[in-house]
Amino acid sequence: MLIDCHVHLNNYAEGSGRPTHENVVHLFKTMEEHGVDHAVVLTSYKTNVDRPSVEEVLEALAADPRSTVVEGLQWRSDQR
Repeated sequence: MLIDCHVHLNNYAEGSGRPTHENVVHLFKTMEEHGVDHAVVLTSYKTNVDRPSVEEVLEALAADPRSTVVEGLQWRSDQR
């Protein structure tokens, strides 16, 4: 089994603005092309038009068992 352990559904290219569901379609198509069986999708600690929330990512991936989601966290204070 081949697992990609670091995947994002964010938009990084300037002006791409592709919707999350299109990024999911692209992810699974690319996985199939390269023989990847499972993807660990990391969400961003920041949410904006190019960085979907963890809830949006979970919803977009809910129907397909080939992924696991890890939520990105932001420290809320100087203490860790």
